[in-house]
Amino acid sequence: MMVMMRMMMMVMIMMIMMTMMMMMLMMMMMMMIMMIMMDDDGDDDDETGSNDDYDDDDDDHDDGDDETGNNVDDDDGDKNAAVKLVTIMKTKVILSQVLDEFSPNPVSYTPARMYQGVEVTCQSISGNTELAYNWNKGSVRSFIRPNLNPQYFLSKNGRLYISEVRAEDQ
Repeated sequence: MMVMMRMMMMVMIMMIMMTMMMMMLMMMMMMMIMMIMMDDDGDDDDETGSNDDYDDDDDDHDDGDDETGNNVDDDDGDKNAAVKLVTIMKTKVILSQVLDEFSPNPVSYTPARMYQGVEVTCQSISGNTELAYNWNKGSVRSFIRPNLNPQYFLSKNGRLYISEVRAEDQ
């Protein structure tokens, strides 16, 4: 039981570290984007003082811009290109597990006697993935934690076993 708790703590620490690394990566990407945006202040003036950002469409001459608006040919025949690249990395997620629909019927009342054992069942759910069950008492926030309460046992098929029913189990 102690080994399992240590493993769970290590997994939680690893998840926190991964989250922090992702946040740092996102912050660096945001800083790069901000630096690029600050660098692009609209002053694309060349030596002649003209600005290619404001191009009138009614003139019929070829200004040498390609389809992205980058100047690729100036009057001297020299080739110029200015390309700004921003790479956005994302995590790709593929969903391959399927759960069937949950029954809308409420779980029926399970009779029990004080200080005796009882088995509480739930409606079975089929799917192609390993299921993890959690039970709660009264509200969604009040989880039953078998690892902290030895009178509870949660089986892999979702059944909850209470070795000794107490008043707070109602």
